[in-house]
Amino acid sequence: MFINGIVASGSTHLRTVAKKTPTSAKVTSREKQLSRWYQNEHVSYEVHMLPFVQQLLAGLAPQTLVLTIDGSEVGRNCIALMVSLIYQQRVIPLLWLVKQGQKGHFPATMHIELLSKV
Repeated sequence: MFINGIVASGSTHLRTVAKKTPTSAKVTSREKQLSRWYQNEHVSYEVHMLPFVQQLLAGLAPQTLVLTIDGSEVGRNCIALMVSLIYQQRVIPLLWLVKQGQKGHFPATMHIELLSKV
């Protein structure tokens, strides 16, 4: 539901995503459901995101895949470094690291850690 909403809306803002999720519930209910899902401590990349990423990459394997590395500030005093797939003028996150830090240059160790996981 989350991924469908992100792709359909072209956004990662919760309310915008909730408006585009494929369910008949009210938008505020969908927004609460999505919020509870991503705050759940049992939700993990390996269980919930990796199978989607594997299927996506398998389906796109016959063509040239373009990946990008990008960093940004997220939350309070946190930075995220992610590897994303560029597909049809959209960026689809494949893997990311989030650490405490300030906006600016990302340390080489963080790049190495991210690329070793990719």
